[in-house]
Amino acid sequence: MAKHRFHCLFCHGYEQRGSESSGILAIDDVAPVPICLHVARNAAQMTKSVTIYTHGNAASAAEIQKAIGPVAPFTVDSRRITKFELGANQLGITIHFEDGSSKEEAFLGHKPKSALKSSFLAEQLGLGITAQGDLEVKPPFSETTLSGCFAAGDNSSFLKTTPNAVNTGANSAAGVASHVQSRKYGQKSLSEFMQAQKPA
Repeated sequence: MAKHRFHCLFCHGYEQRGSESSGILAIDDVAPVPICLHVARNAAQMTKSVTIYTHGNAASAAEIQKAIGPVAPFTVDSRRITKFELGANQLGITIHFEDGSSKEEAFLGHKPKSALKSSFLAEQLGLGITAQGDLEVKPPFSETTLSGCFAAGDNSSFLKTTPNAVNTGANSAAGVASHVQSRKYGQKSLSEFMQAQKPA
């Protein structure tokens, strides 16, 4: 069923372009209205309409409905979902609801909530964690809440993409080099200088 549930609509969904309707599951990391609408707009590039499912969250459905505006090809459905299954002929995805009804979509866009693979390490080091479950870092070098400890890639960013991982890796490497060299001479690192310059 993974070929009909997509976490990134820049990479997936093109095979279903021109279909009547797709769905967005607006829970977990896709629940905030700005993120939900961003994902729905991506889906609308490939299907004629997009249904945003809030899985029983009427308050979220009302917020999203208010933000949609009059011209977007989006509808909001707050019914509780009981299961997903492959659509007819292995095409699309069928969404089954608590009321016994179902709806078929070309695909479903959704990004599950992030979780650190090695959360025990973050706990041992006392690293800050964001509300999204990522390591808390300071730009541009991705230094964590522990001085001299840097994080790069998916563990410290909402954008879990290869280009972002490469970028944060390069930035972290520069931060590490600056930190190590500064300690050699008993000075502040570039990251520490930059954080001190930020307005309170």
